[in-house]
Amino acid sequence: MFLEKLTGVRLSGADRGVWHRLMATRFIAETGDAAGFTALVLLLSRAADSAAELSTMLAALVVIDAVVTPLCGSVGDRFDRQHVMLLSCAGGAACYAGMFFAAGTAWMVFALACVSTVFESLYFPASNAALPRLLPGANLGSLFAAFAQAGTAGGLLGPALVAGLSLAIGVEWALLANALSFVLAG
Repeated sequence: MFLEKLTGVRLSGADRGVWHRLMATRFIAETGDAAGFTALVLLLSRAADSAAELSTMLAALVVIDAVVTPLCGSVGDRFDRQHVMLLSCAGGAACYAGMFFAAGTAWMVFALACVSTVFESLYFPASNAALPRLLPGANLGSLFAAFAQAGTAGGLLGPALVAGLSLAIGVEWALLANALSFVLAG
């Protein structure tokens, strides 16, 4: 009932359970995405030799994301979306776990972040495209607005979680926590 009040989306029966699972996984994915990028910036800023090196690495990640997302969207159109999302989550989890273990080497972390960007770019287009098939007849505008709400909430919560983890046990552990978020979202 809380989710319906929060998002304004009203569904019944089996559709309601599907919607709750979709929103939970989307919120976890969005929170992990924001947390992962925040942890990555903190870790790379500590390990980079200069601000120019850090800026170059972060700009490269943005460019990679901009280039691969349309291509990854077509992957979700051509293959089973659930399998694409599971592949994305498994690949992202492996990359962030690798970043945890390679935390002392900026360029290794950066290389894994580049690969993770590709895996992450598979998830969101496939997730969006799955909505009409999983919830036929539902008001798609309301569903996508609710997904945007989950993205905003995750975008706010993720960096706060990283701040707490970084202060308590170290930024590397935030990377491992993000790997866990990929597992939970899958």
